[in-house]
Amino acid sequence: MSREGAPRRHGGGWIGLGLWLVLLAALGGVGWAGLSACGLGVLGGFLSFCPAAADPPDDSATRLLTEETARTRLLETDLNRLRLALLDQEPCPEPPVQVAELPPPPEPPPDPVPEPIEVAEAPPEPPPPTAPVPGHRPTPPPLPDPPPQVAELPPQPQPQPQPQPRVPDEFDQRVARDGGQQGEVQVTLLWDNTNDLDVHVFCPTGQQIWYGGMYGCGGSLDIDANAGWGNNPSPVENVTWPGGAPPGMYRVEINHFANHGGRDPTAYRVRIRVGNNEQIYNGIIAPGQPRRVLTFQVP
Repeated sequence: MSREGAPRRHGGGWIGLGLWLVLLAALGGVGWAGLSACGLGVLGGFLSFCPAAADPPDDSATRLLTEETARTRLLETDLNRLRLALLDQEPCPEPPVQVAELPPPPEPPPDPVPEPIEVAEAPPEPPPPTAPVPGHRPTPPPLPDPPPQVAELPPQPQPQPQPQPRVPDEFDQRVARDGGQQGEVQVTLLWDNTNDLDVHVFCPTGQQIWYGGMYGCGGSLDIDANAGWGNNPSPVENVTWPGGAPPGMYRVEINHFANHGGRDPTAYRVRIRVGNNEQIYNGIIAPGQPRRVLTFQVP
């Protein structure tokens, strides 16, 4: 950018004012020196003027004037140099003008779509009646066609749920361990010490299945645990009907036969299974106590 078109800084005005004050001071010194050389005095309260022809020139005043003139030229030179330096300086960049973005104008709402107008169809006009012809029977109108017959398909048989295999539990595990059998009807007794407990099952016919008579009404006692002085800490007794049991009401009795060193009273569990249904009963019994009685129905 050229110097004529460059904008000046705000600090340049103060520098220029200072230079002008220095220049005025120098000019005032020169003027004062000139007045003193011409004999113009103000110290005594009066003005005096000495003609140049009457007094010889004062060498000290001439020398002083010469020095002040040289000092003034030096100040003018410095002033011009400072002006050129100010002109050479680059202007301060002006901050960019921030233009606020106007929001886009709202779009005009779409024109409403007119709803279709339903036009009701007029029913067909009936034909004009014809005059009956003597001796002629009018033809009756045709009968409407019967609705088509739809053959109904027979209901499809629903698939029967397949029986899920039983998950072996502790009863099954102990029976399998001691060589017992599983059956459609089954009574299993287990406890957790070396004492001797016995299970008795009374059939609807009056027969009893127990250690003194292990067979009756199609069932059998195939495991008799801790008889005599047995020492099995996890014993089991099992009465089962592999081929099914006769229908009727059955009675189950639990008896504490003898203590073989286990803690009493003894806790026990009985599982009664009839088909896919089973029930588990918990109880405790001690020597000399009455038998515990349970009943179940076989359909």
